[in-house]
Amino acid sequence: MSAPIAKATTKAQSQTAPASAPASSQTGLSAPPAARAHARDLSFEADLRNGLEGELRTDAFTRGRYATDASIYQIMPKAVAYPKHARDLAAALQIAGQHGVPVVVRGGGTSQNGQPLGRGLILDLSRHFNAITQYDPEARRVTVQPGMVLNTLNDRLRKDGLFFPVEPSTASRCTIGG
Repeated sequence: MSAPIAKATTKAQSQTAPASAPASSQTGLSAPPAARAHARDLSFEADLRNGLEGELRTDAFTRGRYATDASIYQIMPKAVAYPKHARDLAAALQIAGQHGVPVVVRGGGTSQNGQPLGRGLILDLSRHFNAITQYDPEARRVTVQPGMVLNTLNDRLRKDGLFFPVEPSTASRCTIGG
């Protein structure tokens, strides 16, 4: 039976770079991907705050919530935005493009395959893009914004004897746009 052996070091050998020095300067290597995922880009955040009317969240709690969906995957985003209107969407896409940050548009986050996850900017459309924009019950045609929750849509359609014929177990929180 063998056991791991720790190497004995002297006090001089165990000294490290000061705590204020970045890890990359201590080792000569860049930070591992997990550490880079948690790093904040303050310039990107400032541009978003100045360019959007909708809310922007960059705190660890919110980013952590949006790092998961109903799948086994976990990917920490840089920021989460809740655009209020089409101008916010256009501004967010432009700013993300200028900073080379990928964008994921998300609704309920009910995917079981990781589609609403990403390391870049998450645009949550469930707050402000959740309306029926056109509805013609006689033609049996409806147009909705991508943040419309399926059960909310079917509650409205049911009044006219109609329904959107998809019945996932997540209907109370899944959005039409993903």
